[in-house]
Amino acid sequence: MRQFSSYIEVVAHGIGENLRDGSTLPARVSLQNAKGWDDYRPNPVLQWVETADMHGNPSRNFDTGETMRIRIGFDARLAKGKAYFTVFIVDEFGERAQVAYSLHDPEQTELPSKGTIECLIEDLRLVTGAYSLTLDYGTINDGQMRSADCVPNATQVYVTLGDYLGPVGLQANQGSFAHRTTWKILDR
Repeated sequence: MRQFSSYIEVVAHGIGENLRDGSTLPARVSLQNAKGWDDYRPNPVLQWVETADMHGNPSRNFDTGETMRIRIGFDARLAKGKAYFTVFIVDEFGERAQVAYSLHDPEQTELPSKGTIECLIEDLRLVTGAYSLTLDYGTINDGQMRSADCVPNATQVYVTLGDYLGPVGLQANQGSFAHRTTWKILDR
């Protein structure tokens, strides 16, 4: 049990009961001195992370169904091979709720060695909760993906279901995702 508590302390660092209080936290977080897994980051590539709304306004608060932008500043001048980025969205229980790879975008072929990359989630389907973003930068050599820099709990975002599903919504433990559905009677 202590191992789980320690993991949650790392993953849910600073996340309290009020899930909508991210407005007081800066949307841009420096990763220069961030710790990696086991406090180890031999070649820091990930420099900073910022979350923003659909208009590009920095924010940590989102409603289900909204657009979320995740911007990552990087400096990979020492890295070799084709590169990729990963955003792991981790829920309050330490489970990966969503994973986004830059490799999922067929338009993203070559990455510069330094700059800013943006992951655009056009329709955020997460339910109410506080989520931690773990960021990973890796290279592909001989067809193998290899992590080169990873920052667990790089930043946190807060999601509110609101009226996305109408007045009934979802209660706690009724799933991790919100999907609008249409129901109709086929036989009478």
